Amino acid sequence: MSDAIKYDVAISFLSADLDIAEKLTDLLHDRMQVFLFTERQGDVVGPDGIARMNAVYGEEARIAVVLYREGWGKKGWTGVEETAIKNRAMEKGWGFLLMVPLEEQPKLPPWVPRENIWLSYPHYGLDAGLPVIERLLEQLRGEVKPVTAATHLAQEARHNAWQKEREAKRGTVAGVTAAKEHVVALFAELQKTVSAEPTADISFKRVGDRAARIWTQAPDHEGTTVTFYWSQSWANVLSQSGLHVRLWQGYAGAAGEGPIAFEDAVEVGGHEFDFEWSESGQWVWQGRDTKRLYDTAALAALCVGLLIEHSRRPPKR
Repeated sequence: MSDAIKYDVAISFLSADLDIAEKLTDLLHDRMQVFLFTERQGDVVGPDGIARMNAVYGEEARIAVVLYREGWGKKGWTGVEETAIKNRAMEKGWGFLLMVPLEEQPKLPPWVPRENIWLSYPHYGLDAGLPVIERLLEQLRGEVKPVTAATHLAQEARHNAWQKEREAKRGTVAGVTAAKEHVVALFAELQKTVSAEPTADISFKRVGDRAARIWTQAPDHEGTTVTFYWSQSWANVLSQSGLHVRLWQGYAGAAGEGPIAFEDAVEVGGHEFDFEWSESGQWVWQGRDTKRLYDTAALAALCVGLLIEHSRRPPKR
């Protein structure tokens, strides 16, 4: 093994796809050495973070797997990762790269060779890609560890350890405090996002520390609202708590704000999110029904998208 190689696979993804990245990591974990940013932040944070990320995707990982959707390469660390991948490919070829389209009809970057595109995630899931990565790793002189009974036991032990840690984290005042801080951070992210593009005609209002709303004001689709409310049953544990996101047709007030509408708003949809301690060792928002994981920026993006998508629907006649 080359002295430069530290990882068999490095996974690049947008924060909205954290859950998919973690599932892929779990599939690969016992077979190879995987770099997932959320699990190795201590390796790359600090003033040398950009240089370290360049090193990971530029030379330290045998394979770079990109979980691709529109926006990758333009947001967060993915811009640094894209540059490192392109520079490496120009110097050493494209054989180390696998693109995993996450959308039904993806528009992949024009610089990606067709042979580097993996099977569509919506159609085939992640399991179908495991032998693809194993075969590529062997082609690049890496070694796939055999799966044994001990492998399965180690995986179960890790899962059990996480379950115990999760219960401990959620059952403390510190967990409740973290949840409140993340709610405030979510509201701040929403306010920053809508303020950055005033011509979108979307407004934000916060009501105390637990509630907020965003709504459309554009003349052709005004009045759609998304409200947010953090519900907490206990002061010292996270049991029976959650973030309630509601979509309304019309001007709806946030909890505690009082009536604001010229006409009654009609609730047309909603989502519930739990504040969870993930297996990668960080606090995240988890969709109660979908089990998808979101960090603050990804959840804000989901909710703004929900607002805009519904506001563009033609009115019923």
